[in-house]
Amino acid sequence: MNLAIVGGGIAGLAAAVKSYQSGVEAITLFEGSDRVGGKIRTSWFLGHLIEEGPDAFLTREPYALDLAALVASDNDFVSPSASAALIGRSHRLYRLPKGLVLGAPTSARQIIQADLLTSTERASALAHFFLRPHAELSTDNLGLATRRRYGRAVEDYLIDPLVGGINASSIDHTSMEIVAPAIAKILQSRRQSSFSRPTQPARPPFLSVRDGLESLVAACTAFLIDRGVTVKVSTPVKALEIQNRGWVVRTSDGDQLFDAVILATPPAQSSDLLRNLAAPAAELLNGIPTSSVAIITVGLARPPVRIESDISGILSPAPEKRLITAVSFAHNKWPHWCEPGTGLLRISVGRRFDLRHTQLSDDALVARVLDEASGLLNEKLDPTETRVTRWPSSFPQFLPHHRKRIELLQETVTSLPPLAFAGAYVGGSGIPTCIKSAHRAVDRIIQTTSDT
Repeated sequence: MNLAIVGGGIAGLAAAVKSYQSGVEAITLFEGSDRVGGKIRTSWFLGHLIEEGPDAFLTREPYALDLAALVASDNDFVSPSASAALIGRSHRLYRLPKGLVLGAPTSARQIIQADLLTSTERASALAHFFLRPHAELSTDNLGLATRRRYGRAVEDYLIDPLVGGINASSIDHTSMEIVAPAIAKILQSRRQSSFSRPTQPARPPFLSVRDGLESLVAACTAFLIDRGVTVKVSTPVKALEIQNRGWVVRTSDGDQLFDAVILATPPAQSSDLLRNLAAPAAELLNGIPTSSVAIITVGLARPPVRIESDISGILSPAPEKRLITAVSFAHNKWPHWCEPGTGLLRISVGRRFDLRHTQLSDDALVARVLDEASGLLNEKLDPTETRVTRWPSSFPQFLPHHRKRIELLQETVTSLPPLAFAGAYVGGSGIPTCIKSAHRAVDRIIQTTSDT
């Protein structure tokens, strides 16, 4: 089989590795930009390697660890040195109660201890907690489900800042099945006390690589090239065409024939490639919204005074109307990113329905977030260096019943030559989930070709 993989992010790379492992005879990976890795980007800042995209991966599922072990034998994994989080409400900072699951309380005690809520809000949350223990769960809308179970304040100030912040979304427009299955398990328990917490994992829940996550990208690329896989950068795919029972992939280098294609490109790009071949599939892909975000990296001569060493960051709830969605204290979380005694912040902006940052220049954006962060910390921040990294239309949004959309998407292309989809929009954000989607795409291609 001759396989084309379109898109060189981590999903595309993982699909190429999985295809090689599965015995695919010829593999070509096409990447439109001048580098592979997609949103994984490691760079130098004030003499240290830092991340401009994701800074870690979840270890709950083994996909990222397994890939790293396969392509490199000398991985130096590191776990976050700080994990406690604060919520910024009005002009105060509050610690999140311990034991929350993605911000969702599992006991009445956690609601009582949530001092960022007013006494009226805590009373309302407790009333929901005790009087509606079996809140109806016919909805896949995470916001609606948690509001029924806990009330509005818990949704706005505990769950949405965490889940919505991670996904650059509002949980009121988010699939619980895709984004927060752990919360679904809590809500489905007959009694909150019957919810069984997972056993303590043998490894840290989050890991990164000391030399940067892009070293994993480089290891994947070297693994592929050493084994005869063709990796083409600066080669955008302009069109796909069907010829006989296979595909023609059209690029600036000319046309190439393939037996099968895996699209590991963002939904809008995949939609464009399929518009003239499979209009229903293109429409389904085009209906997946995305959010634009930016990360502002800020170097400081010293860490903020009020922030203790176990604090990894501050979350800013949407009702506060700040541009900032989160401030990560990288000097606490990843001490190897900066010199001892200095401060390093990663400030995030952008979520669905909030495009204010896209209308600001880099200089204006830096000034705005420094002003907001200074207000949160109650001290003026005087940076030694700043950097703005923009990720336009980079976060797929998982609307309620998203999984059904993806199942229908795959069904609509069954009459075409072998075709599968991979990437964050398929099954959820995060490096392991992207790799998982790539594995499933390869399995689908192999099954389809073996059946013909």
